[in-house]
Amino acid sequence: MTFFHAISLGLIQGIAEFLPISSSGHLLLAREFLGLPTEGSLSFDIFIHLATLLAIVVAFWGDIRQLIRDFFTEGHSSRSRTMVWVIIIGTIPAGIMGYFFGGMLEEIFRNSHYSAYALIAGSIVFFIADRIPKDSSDGGEITKLKALFVGIFQTFALIPGVSRSGITISGGLFFGLSREESIRFAFLLGIPIMAGAALKIFLTNDLIFFSGLTVWLSFIVAFFSGLLAIRFLVKFLSRHSFNIFIAYRLILAGVILWFL
Repeated sequence: MTFFHAISLGLIQGIAEFLPISSSGHLLLAREFLGLPTEGSLSFDIFIHLATLLAIVVAFWGDIRQLIRDFFTEGHSSRSRTMVWVIIIGTIPAGIMGYFFGGMLEEIFRNSHYSAYALIAGSIVFFIADRIPKDSSDGGEITKLKALFVGIFQTFALIPGVSRSGITISGGLFFGLSREESIRFAFLLGIPIMAGAALKIFLTNDLIFFSGLTVWLSFIVAFFSGLLAIRFLVKFLSRHSFNIFIAYRLILAGVILWFL
């Protein structure tokens, strides 16, 4: 892998991980376009996912620090305690699916045609989620039951092309969360899942795989581009719909199916 390849893959990961366009699908397509081998690519992809995990932690450090402090301190905000529990509950479905079926799903769906179909399917879900009337009876806030259903939505992100951020935000919108709460919860819910996936790779691979300069260049580029993508997405989706991303996904899917 050259420095150009490293920078390209890092940018794709950092931007596409948080924009609802699917980082795994774009990394797969980029490898085919750049002529890079797919052997060992899943380990590399999950490793640079660790960079975007770090970007989430940095971007939401204030929220994370407050949640941890309030959870372990008597008399502090019950809302913070509830948020910790809903993150745990929301993580369970994707954690179970990823642990038992993640490898099988990656093996089945890790090709361009399936990514194209996933881009289309995800776009349909985003389109519907944008137009569902919101239930304001509970103020549009997250509850444990809603967290479980949103977590089930997140399991579909195991399929390349779906987009973890997009499908999780859509799940929140489907179950009555406000746009702001859906976006915030989607990012916080990504932390344990991405951390677990990275830990699995570290435990099942020789760490020498991650000692190359180009690998760490991808990591650094993914981290900084991820920070910028988070800032953009939070501001953009708070005020706008998924429409621009839906259009991009459908055009990309059409190009893939036409040429590949």
